[in-house]
Amino acid sequence: MDIPSNRKAALCRNWRIRMPKTCVAIFLAIILVPPVTVYLLYRYSWSVPPCPGVFLNEEKDLHNLILTAGNANNDTYRNTVIEEMKAKYPDTEGIQALWKTSVRYADPGRADFVQEMAAEAEGLGETGYLGGYFWDIVWPRQLSKLIIGFIYPYEVMDSSPLYPLWCYYRGRMMGWCVLENNILEKWMYREGNKYLECADRHFPDNEVLGMYLGEGKEWPDPTLSDPGAAPEWAIYQRLTMTKLKEVSDWWVDERQIENGEFGGGWNDDVEFWRQVLPLVLGFEDPKLLEALRKLGRGVWDLERMEHGFVDELHDVEHSAEESSDSMLLLMLSNIDDAEWLANTEKISNLFTDLWTATNDKGLVAFQSTFFSSIEVSKDERMMCDVALNVRAIQPVLLAWQFGRLSSDVSAKFEEKLKSWLRNWIQVGQGAECGKPLKVMPSAVRFPAGSPGGPLTSGWQMPGCKYVCMKIHGRDIEVCANHADAFTWPSAMPALHEVMALTAYKTKSCEFLRPLKDAVEISAQFLLDNPDWDERREMGKEQSEDWVRSKTLKTAKSAILKHKFLTDGADVEYDSVLIKQYSDSPYESLLLQNTFGLTFPSSPSDTFSSLISQIEGTLSGFSHNFESLTSEVRFTDRTFKFYKYAKKSTGAKYRSPSAQEIYKHLTGDISSPFYASITCVTWSNVFPTSSLSPSISAIVLSNGSTKFSSLMYDFRNTNVKAVFKRLEKGTYVTSITHLDSYPNSDFNCDATTTTGTFTVVEGSWSEFYFQLGGGLSVICVEKVGGGEEKFEGNCGEELGGGGGGGGGKGEGCEATVEDLLPIIEMTVVEFCFAVFGVVVGVGVLVGICCAERVGNSDRRIWQERGVEEEQKTGTEGEGDNESDEFLQISIKYNERKL
Repeated sequence: MDIPSNRKAALCRNWRIRMPKTCVAIFLAIILVPPVTVYLLYRYSWSVPPCPGVFLNEEKDLHNLILTAGNANNDTYRNTVIEEMKAKYPDTEGIQALWKTSVRYADPGRADFVQEMAAEAEGLGETGYLGGYFWDIVWPRQLSKLIIGFIYPYEVMDSSPLYPLWCYYRGRMMGWCVLENNILEKWMYREGNKYLECADRHFPDNEVLGMYLGEGKEWPDPTLSDPGAAPEWAIYQRLTMTKLKEVSDWWVDERQIENGEFGGGWNDDVEFWRQVLPLVLGFEDPKLLEALRKLGRGVWDLERMEHGFVDELHDVEHSAEESSDSMLLLMLSNIDDAEWLANTEKISNLFTDLWTATNDKGLVAFQSTFFSSIEVSKDERMMCDVALNVRAIQPVLLAWQFGRLSSDVSAKFEEKLKSWLRNWIQVGQGAECGKPLKVMPSAVRFPAGSPGGPLTSGWQMPGCKYVCMKIHGRDIEVCANHADAFTWPSAMPALHEVMALTAYKTKSCEFLRPLKDAVEISAQFLLDNPDWDERREMGKEQSEDWVRSKTLKTAKSAILKHKFLTDGADVEYDSVLIKQYSDSPYESLLLQNTFGLTFPSSPSDTFSSLISQIEGTLSGFSHNFESLTSEVRFTDRTFKFYKYAKKSTGAKYRSPSAQEIYKHLTGDISSPFYASITCVTWSNVFPTSSLSPSISAIVLSNGSTKFSSLMYDFRNTNVKAVFKRLEKGTYVTSITHLDSYPNSDFNCDATTTTGTFTVVEGSWSEFYFQLGGGLSVICVEKVGGGEEKFEGNCGEELGGGGGGGGGKGEGCEATVEDLLPIIEMTVVEFCFAVFGVVVGVGVLVGICCAERVGNSDRRIWQERGVEEEQKTGTEGEGDNESDEFLQISIKYNERKL
């Protein structure tokens, strides 16, 4: 049907939506106001005020004092200058606020500041005197104004000549807060950099300020005495240890106060030892060890530690810090200290009697991720067992490994531990909740016993951590479900290591099942994906292929420790170890010398790679001494400044980590936290008042019946070796001097005996070696054969493993409604979300207005159509096409109405 042009025009004209002006105004306002508001807020409020130029009207003396303070690399001296300014020019705008900031930053350990933080401390939060007073109040500019009502440090306006100095403090505080909190990272980095760039514009000679902006501050190597003809590896190692001791001495001398605190709060201070392991378990530094004992006693003198664990409910990651981290190091340095062994038995009793219970499947499990020495949380949002719960029993595991628990406590603990681990094994064997078969999850719901957590329906991101934080100065509490807490595969290596230790201690193959499954899953995955490159991610994150590609990494360290615990008897995983550690020079060197494993690289090539590795470690200590000492505001981030610099400015500072040196000195090629295989500690190596050790060492073999170590002696040292893994028996020792290493002519079996000593069952043994200067190899070997021990060759005993349930299964859906959900997103994502909601509301308003106008138009059109029909009826038949058009229009409108 052809519609006449005049009718087409009438149809279009009458069906045009005619929104009232009010509706149009509301619609446009809703659409345009949010982005305009965001822009104006960012442009005029959220953005940092423009950096002023030189203040021409200020006094010349004041100007010089400001430059002196700003260009100083030391906060103590800077505060002295600011105090002089305050005395001379008390009316300078912002001087009081700046002085209050500078005095606390320069001397945070002052008694009144410490007492203030102790009075304000609530539980396990950031309560240290270094940064505890500002960690929760330093936020982006306008956000601070909106939420807490002020900007910290108390603002000095950009009209004041002191503004650039204030920028220096504000920028650094923002940097350390974002490094500690990991919240609003991009926003915090961007704003913090603007403050620091403003300060740098006025104080270009401040080298520490340049360090924050990507210009590394050089840290010169010390001049070492008696280098002699030392090989490169010995020089590099000695320099690294010297610089590490320079850092640790600074913390003991400048930050530790009478009660043992270092300034980061008890639960963060106790983590400090992890970064200085070589100075405690490698070369025993008496000064540092005594400082850490003082810290440990300070922790255990706290009222909240009376029952062997903190008495406040918190997630295991934080509640276990004060007990496990304060004790573990001291036990590893002296396993027979009665004070710490008594505390481990308290923790053991909490594990067996309070924290664990039987779940719906009849197996033992932790009841929650939140527990204390007096209760377990009944909040259903946290009712799940997680792999990280091993942190709570770390000291007990160490005492149990070395046979230091009393017989009754040991038997009770061992039985409960085995039951608990069987729960994990059984859940791992199944395929519930979408979990791939034979993959151990990182969390198990309690009491259901299925993979995952109560707030999620999946198994990889269980949540199980719901925490609240009070807004400073406001009666407001912000709560959030940490969906990424305990995410797979976090903490899985630790749980696998506990499995390997339990298999060794109980001589039971069943606890090796997770290790065997991980190897089999990896082998099948590689068969299915022969071209996969391990350096790239496989598939979409959390997909089944991605999980299968990661599974072996969760058990890698446990397989390695299993090899050492069984003294090499289990050869089933040798091919896996060779493949996994071929690119790790020290691991391959130790495995080759201890167990005879053959690696692709020759011994000389491996040792050359090892030298390069030690040199690389030293390069991490070539710049930014202040980033490890005076600039640090949170002690659990002492060695993390390089991460800040990378995210903030893109600077590629090398990580100042000495963990590789720890491995070389102790023969522990993983970590001492679980199933320790640390075989030796060297003492009497730091001469009085010296930062430099008198020896360098690389352990070459680490067995229960034999030991060897490459040594370089700078000062004719009588070194004491404390052996921690040798089984009972009589041992012969030898020292062989060499011109070079590797040396194909050298073999410990062909050396001449220079001494003997006896190891009593269960004890650590000491022996002194007079090294005589220069390069040598120490060899220690048991007379006669080794004791019969668990070999771990389980073979068919493990079989193919169980199947367990598959599919979704019962207990996989979220069982608890998150009453206070917080959607984790970036600021930009949040703004887009708000904008989307507002736009959606605007569209709905527009539609409602349009619908009302449209209904009105349709009624008018219908009435006109009827009138037209009546008119044409009285005038005759008229145009048939027009009549047909009107009839269609009327029927259409009736149908729509």
